Amino acid sequence: MNSNDLSFQLDTYLGLRRALGYGRSVWEAKLLRQLADFVGGQTPKIPITSQLVLDWLDSNFRDSSPSLNARRLDAVRQFLTYLSAAVPGTEIPELRLFARYPRPKPFLFSPGEIESILHAATASWQQGSLLPFTLQTVLGLLPCTGLRAGEALALDLVDVVLDVIPARLCIREAKFHKTRLVPLHPTAVMHLTAYARQRAQVARGSTAFFVEDDGQRLRYETLRSSLQRLLLQLGLAAREGCSRPTLHSFRHSFAVTRLTRWHEEGVDVRTRLVHLATYLGHGDVRDTYWYLTATPELLRGAAQHFTAPPSEGGEP
Repeated sequence: MNSNDLSFQLDTYLGLRRALGYGRSVWEAKLLRQLADFVGGQTPKIPITSQLVLDWLDSNFRDSSPSLNARRLDAVRQFLTYLSAAVPGTEIPELRLFARYPRPKPFLFSPGEIESILHAATASWQQGSLLPFTLQTVLGLLPCTGLRAGEALALDLVDVVLDVIPARLCIREAKFHKTRLVPLHPTAVMHLTAYARQRAQVARGSTAFFVEDDGQRLRYETLRSSLQRLLLQLGLAAREGCSRPTLHSFRHSFAVTRLTRWHEEGVDVRTRLVHLATYLGHGDVRDTYWYLTATPELLRGAAQHFTAPPSEGGEP
């Protein structure tokens, strides 16, 4: 196989993944093109072997952690599985070549911490500046809806429907090309309505809902760096056994809070998970099942469903 053939197969593979709803993974595409360039420089031109993949990893990522190299190997294995259908002799490296580490426990914001973040967002309010109000509204919307940060920033004016019951957000073409409606709590509607009045004075010509002082759509980097500044100011850092707090932590907090309340209310969570998965825009309900192990309380609640009830005689 020459480099042109491999490049063609790679382009076809990436196009197929996008067509199936996996989105555009810049990281994955860059990684696989690095592999293709490495293979293209080898002589003679032979099918890709496991040893060739290991040589590539060793040449480019020798100092990387085993867990990160395991992630790279996952991406390569999926491409080589596709390639093996067209190129006989293609080898797919063993999945267990690199050690895997358990998914880190997510950082979960408490209600008090979220309130502190929202207050801090407007503490440095400057006369005529919309940005603090924008930050406060976005950071308040994330934990009460479970939206991904990118979904909130992509909202246009037509997507925020506040004059109907229930009020709702239209999340268009999000991850996996899914579009969904997200109903809003009345308290969220109140804050979004107040923000809409403020932004109308600054961004009359913009279609974006969340904007910066220049009237342009709020940038992800602006939101990310602003949150990190607020966390540093409030002294909120990674807890023992948890990942560090990020924008995605608001989404984790929403999901875990919802599941915890269902357990407290005696609801059979198994019957509700599919609804939560749809609400969150998960491509697979298994992604939602993972939240059941996010806290000891949820894990205990999930375990109770697998405990056999006592017999009538009182014996287990």
